[in-house]
Amino acid sequence: MKPDRSGGLFFRLLANKQDLTDKVRQRLFSLQYTDGAGVESDMLEIVLVDDDPAMPIEVPPAGAELQLDLGYQLAHRDMGLFIVDEIEVAGYPCALVIRGRAAPFTESKMGKNAMQTQKNRSWEKGYSLQKMLETIAKEHGLEPKISPSMAGILLPHIDQKEESDLNFLLRICRKYDAVLKPGGGKLIITKRGEALSASGEKLPTVTINREDVLSFRMSQKKRDSAGTVISYYKPSKKAARYEVKVGNGEPVKRIGTLYPSKDMAVEAAKAEWNSRQRDETELNISLMGWPELMAEMIAEVQGVHSAADGKWLVKTCAHRMGDGGYTTDLTMELPNADKPPEVTERELKSPKVGKKDEGLDDDGPAGVITLPAS
Repeated sequence: MKPDRSGGLFFRLLANKQDLTDKVRQRLFSLQYTDGAGVESDMLEIVLVDDDPAMPIEVPPAGAELQLDLGYQLAHRDMGLFIVDEIEVAGYPCALVIRGRAAPFTESKMGKNAMQTQKNRSWEKGYSLQKMLETIAKEHGLEPKISPSMAGILLPHIDQKEESDLNFLLRICRKYDAVLKPGGGKLIITKRGEALSASGEKLPTVTINREDVLSFRMSQKKRDSAGTVISYYKPSKKAARYEVKVGNGEPVKRIGTLYPSKDMAVEAAKAEWNSRQRDETELNISLMGWPELMAEMIAEVQGVHSAADGKWLVKTCAHRMGDGGYTTDLTMELPNADKPPEVTERELKSPKVGKKDEGLDDDGPAGVITLPAS
C-alpha cells in the first residue's frame, strides 16, 4: 500500500522524552535513519547547521535517548528509540553531527550496559537456539521472540569467553544465517531472507512501480549460481566421518568445521548456500519517501527495467530527509529460493591412523565446536 503523501512531510524528534522538533527543524540540514537486517545496522544520523554564534547548539550528552517519528502528516511511523553514541563537530560553516544506535530496550537505561558486559560461561551441547534465546532474554528482562524455522536448531557445545551476550548472539546468528533484532523490550531472532516476523507471519510484500522510482542501479556478480556448499560431521570419536552436500554445480564452498551431528552440518551448509544465493545480484533503488518500508520485506518491482523487475529482499532501508525532501533508498538482494536446495550425504573413508581429517578444524572431543569470533 502506497503512503498518503497529500498532507505534506512530518517528523517528530524527542530527546530524553522532551520534544525538540521545532528547535531541530530550524537548524536541520539532514536526517537519516538506516534500518538494516540486524542490530549492527540500525542507526540514526542528524546533521544540524551551527552557524549562529549568538545561538550555539547545545551538544547532547552521550547516552541521550532519541525517539523519531517520520513520514507524512497522514502516514508516519515510529522509527524507534536510539542512544546517542557519537558526536561530531565540523566547520566552516559549523555543523553538528549526532549519531545514535538502535536501543534494545523500551527504556534504554534499563540495563543496556548489562547486555554489553563481557561474560565467561559454557553452553552445553544440545541447547536449542530458542532455549538459548529465552535464557539470555530472561537475564536482561526482555521478551524472547523467534521464528519457527529457527527455534528448533540444536547447537553444539559453545564457549562464551570474555564476550557480551549481545555479541555472542550476533555471532551465532551469523553462523546460521539469522537476524538478531533487539528492540522495544524484545529480543528477536528470525531467519534471514524468509521475510517473516518473529511470530512466523509473513511481512507484507510491497509493489514498487516505475512512477515510485527516482533512480536505480543493478549489479550482478560473475557467478551464475550459488553452487555447492559442503559440510562435514562425525557423531563420535569412533564413528565414520560424513560429507553433506547442499546444492549442486560450481563454485564449490567447503565449511572447514567438523560438526557433531548431521542436523548441525545440514543447517550450516543450508545457511551458507542461502547466503551465497542471495549475494549474487544487488539492486539499489531510490524512491519518494515511503515510511512503511523496512529491512527484510519482499519488494515486487514492476515496470522499472527488464533486468530489475521481479521479487527482491530488502537488505537495508535508509529514510532520508533534507533539502531534497524525503526519500527512501533501498539496497536489495535476491530472496531465498522458493525451492529448497538439493541435499545429499555420503560416508567418507576413515583417514589413516595418526592423520587428522584434512582441511577440517580439530575441535577436540566429539560434540565440541568452537565458532569463529568474527
